[in-house]
Amino acid sequence: MNTRPIQAIAERWGSNPAHFTRLFRATYGIPPRDYRNLPPKACTARQQPCTE
Repeated sequence: MNTRPIQAIAERWGSNPAHFTRLFRATYGIPPRDYRNLPPKACTARQQPCTE
């Protein structure tokens, strides 16, 4: 999913990108772009699934 644009992921889940970003930030505490850019070790420590 790391190579797919966030817009495409939002559309796949039936949401527009702005709404998806707001929901993602509310759930994970950071926007999807920042979450995607986390180093793998930081991502592994999270309870939620990490991007691949």
